[in-house]
Amino acid sequence: MLYSAHEAYDVIGRRLFDHEWVERFAGMSPVPDMALVRILADRGAELPDEAKEFLEADPEEAEARQAQRRREDQVFNDLVDTIRWGKAAAWYRLPDWRLISPFDLQEGCEALARLRGRLKEDVVAVLKDGKPDPKQLLIDRDGLDKWVGWLNPIDQRSPLVPPKPRPAHRPPFDWGAFDREFDRRSEQGLLGPIRRGSLINLARDLEAWFKNARPDAVRLSQAPNAKTIAKHLRPTFREYEKK
Repeated sequence: MLYSAHEAYDVIGRRLFDHEWVERFAGMSPVPDMALVRILADRGAELPDEAKEFLEADPEEAEARQAQRRREDQVFNDLVDTIRWGKAAAWYRLPDWRLISPFDLQEGCEALARLRGRLKEDVVAVLKDGKPDPKQLLIDRDGLDKWVGWLNPIDQRSPLVPPKPRPAHRPPFDWGAFDREFDRRSEQGLLGPIRRGSLINLARDLEAWFKNARPDAVRLSQAPNAKTIAKHLRPTFREYEKK
């Protein structure tokens, strides 16, 4: 039994990202982290049109699109490596069902560029352009399924890595501090009008506030970032929007 390129791509994506995985492929490089893009823009750097589009978009939407592109890039590269490392046999369909030798796929060589090109063409055709599957390249199902079983989902620690000991005196993280600060700002009318990006902007303010108020938590690496804070406060913020 054989997988087509887009089927193998999806199998790896679902293994690595589980419910966060969206079977999609832009076929483009991921956009750099938006924090760095903003710094470059502030310093007058020339940015490509796509980066400017991300800057002008709603921050939460931009972060979600950026994360999806990073996942696509990682999954595609893992698919290439599956064949390069010989974890699953693969064949070019034309002209004569030629078995691909991993020994030919050295970094910088024409054979590796050809492999990447054929894989990308097949996946783009189905998941981006909605065309019939070209099936220029097919991959051994049993070999890929066996290898994917060893891949560690992104949000799980590898079973080969022992858990890092945590100090017994480390206090549990107090999410209530953010809830109380949100309530205080809400009651005093400090949250301001609701606009696009209001939640993530508030989360950035609360991140800075918490770091100043709780330097002990910062030292213990317990200070959450703005994205995590926004996720925690989203249900409360939605209720606030309805008022």
